Amino acid sequence: MTWGNIVRKLTTAAVPPEQGFRSVFKTVDKDLVRWFPGHMDRGLKQMQHKLRSVDCVIEVHDARIPMSGRNTDFKYTISGGMKPHILVLNKADLIEKDMHDPIRKRLQDEFQHIIFTNCKVQKCSGVSAIFPLAQELISKSERFNRQEAEDFNMMIIGVPNVGKSSLINRLRVRYSIFSKQTSDISKFFRNI
Repeated sequence: MTWGNIVRKLTTAAVPPEQGFRSVFKTVDKDLVRWFPGHMDRGLKQMQHKLRSVDCVIEVHDARIPMSGRNTDFKYTISGGMKPHILVLNKADLIEKDMHDPIRKRLQDEFQHIIFTNCKVQKCSGVSAIFPLAQELISKSERFNRQEAEDFNMMIIGVPNVGKSSLINRLRVRYSIFSKQTSDISKFFRNI
């Protein structure tokens, strides 16, 4: 299956058959274009300041748009290739299972560790695999300024509306993490 066929299959699954594949893209308001890069830049700088206390970065994206729905700066700006990095493709229940392998193969060059999750399911095998993988990666990595620390700190990042809070809440239920119930703001308050 070619990459074009994969993209077509993913995009046409989200569009009702009577509409077909969209051929026109509406223009975006210029104020939004100016606001978004500044907003993302501020967020990236805030995350970089927290990196000294982070052992592993978990990057969450929407499985329906695995390439275009990502900020490609995250991996290199945040972890710089120095910290263990896990890509979590959330909302995997909204794509066909036969799409997992082609997506994984396409992202394999950029990400070594890719996990598909469905945070709607209480006992998702993908969610269950995140912490054991993170612990393994952290124990094999150089922790630089956190070598003496016994706890592991992880940073969960991603663009808006990809399911970061849902993932945190699933992990919270499973591993006793605390997160705020405020929309758009989720933070770790407890080290694991």
